[in-house]
Amino acid sequence: MSCYFNVCGGKKWAMLFVRVVLGAIFIVHGVSKLPLWQSVPENMPNGMLVIMKILSIVEPLGGAAMILGLGAQFVALIFVVIMVGAINVKINTWGLGFMNGWEFELLILATSLYVFFRGPGKLSLDRLICKKWHGEQCANGCCCDTKMKH
Repeated sequence: MSCYFNVCGGKKWAMLFVRVVLGAIFIVHGVSKLPLWQSVPENMPNGMLVIMKILSIVEPLGGAAMILGLGAQFVALIFVVIMVGAINVKINTWGLGFMNGWEFELLILATSLYVFFRGPGKLSLDRLICKKWHGEQCANGCCCDTKMKH
């Protein structure tokens, strides 16, 4: 694959940026659910309350792990499940359409899928751990950033 505008050296920084933004979004949204441990909004079903409380823990922890690139592909898969659930609620429970409804969740879903399939990138704890365990040949089937063959 050829590089345009001589930006190939920036790939590791781009993936770090993607992970930081994705992680920050989940931290902020997870922390915003913490008040649900103190008071329950009227008309919130008990099942939804339980899910929201779980997310108030999973989202910030997952966000921090994503930023660090620690278990990033596993965390990305958890984020995919969360976003599929969020989109489902917005479509089937709240009856929202794409615009002003669930386009943000779809973007987060796509970003999470990208991290899941691409890996955390070179600037990640996953990469450091993988290199320690497998040396320089850590790409095959490992959590490291892999060289794509064309």
